Amino acid sequence: MGAGVSRDGMRVAGVPVGVDAWVKTFVAKKARSVITDFTKLGVVSHGLLDNELLHFCQNARMAFLGRNTPTPLLSEFMTQVDDTIVETVCRHGTGGMHVDWSPHLRKFANMKIQVPHFRGGFGITPNEGSAISAFYSATCALVVWLGSHGNTSTRPAQDFADTWAPGLNLTSPDSWHSPLLQRLFPHRMLFSFRIMGVLNGPLSPIECPRLWWSRLHSLLCSQV
Repeated sequence: MGAGVSRDGMRVAGVPVGVDAWVKTFVAKKARSVITDFTKLGVVSHGLLDNELLHFCQNARMAFLGRNTPTPLLSEFMTQVDDTIVETVCRHGTGGMHVDWSPHLRKFANMKIQVPHFRGGFGITPNEGSAISAFYSATCALVVWLGSHGNTSTRPAQDFADTWAPGLNLTSPDSWHSPLLQRLFPHRMLFSFRIMGVLNGPLSPIECPRLWWSRLHSLLCSQV
């Protein structure tokens, strides 16, 4: 695996592609590397600096794999990284006294560490949970990009949509019959959001929440 290529898989732009066992081995190796590096932060005595390195450097190292690797193949390793992070925060923050906490108090502390700032937490996003939305978001982005490069009758060589999904209209989720594409159906609102962003140009930060609320309201009304 050192060169990123084997009979069972290969590394493409840092992403493992191959049989499930090979991909899991690749992700496990990356997770062990991240977990091992947590011990190196022990030399940092400044509390704020230690937290910044933990939050924005170490915790973010698995995000790329989370966006580009199917969640079932990496969730267990993401959990190991998350557990190591909350343990490190508790140990540094209490000087090791957290080992005397009750299970209930420890669960509460873990929650506070991972809850966003605006909810009163430390804002260290759990990799296991964020990888789910990140993977579907990245997949939707790819499908939207492919759909925007389809039906190019003047330049058939650039009809990427037909190359990846022959005979399908990638801009119309209701017409999909491929099982892999149908898995995106629970995330249709996200897909529609990205479609509008591609067709009408980028949305401003003010418009994005309004669009989300409008689509959520329409979705809820359609279920009544």
